[in-house]
Amino acid sequence: MNARTRSPSVRALVVAFLLLALPGVAAGQALEELYTRDAPIPTRYKSWTLFLICSTDWVLPQSKERLTDLYYRFRAFGQNIGADHAAVWFWIRRPQWPTDAVVDNVDVERSVAYCQRLNLPPSAGPYVYFTAVHPDAATAESSRFTLALNGKSSAEIATILAGLSDQLLLQGVPRTPTDSEAFWRGVQRSYEGLQGTLGALLARVTLSISTPWFKVELKD
Repeated sequence: MNARTRSPSVRALVVAFLLLALPGVAAGQALEELYTRDAPIPTRYKSWTLFLICSTDWVLPQSKERLTDLYYRFRAFGQNIGADHAAVWFWIRRPQWPTDAVVDNVDVERSVAYCQRLNLPPSAGPYVYFTAVHPDAATAESSRFTLALNGKSSAEIATILAGLSDQLLLQGVPRTPTDSEAFWRGVQRSYEGLQGTLGALLARVTLSISTPWFKVELKD
């Protein structure tokens, strides 16, 4: 990461793991719902979190409720991380609420394009992809983390992300600059601690961390 790049705020990083509304977060919204396939991801932010739905299983009629729940977690996230940190959701077209369902218009094809570029198997999604570099400019040297949720239910996702946030706070990770190896090692230790507390709930879940200093994949 370029030394001049401003690191995401502590509050934004904690919320990025939670994907839930947290009290006391700075005001402002960074909901980037892109309504056409050629709409670019804005460049003005300090960090970007992509919600990637890379499997068509998620847009089948029987997946309506869990996809809708994931979408509203995305909205809660984007409304609470502050105006400098983008939460990105891809649509084929603008939904016509309330007649449309999320499954009618979510852009799996665009998510798949990112999954292919980032070498993310569609079957292991949905993914939460966090980067402090614009997603279209990220390279193999860019620091990032990818959480592969592997079809977990919305309740399981909430438990996993809340537990990870607790571990991050216990490790003191939010006090560490994100452009340092110490920050990313702290993320690694936090997830390892979560593996010791949640056990079987993390089956098939994978956290991948890629930085200029090291790369690691943690899974059960």
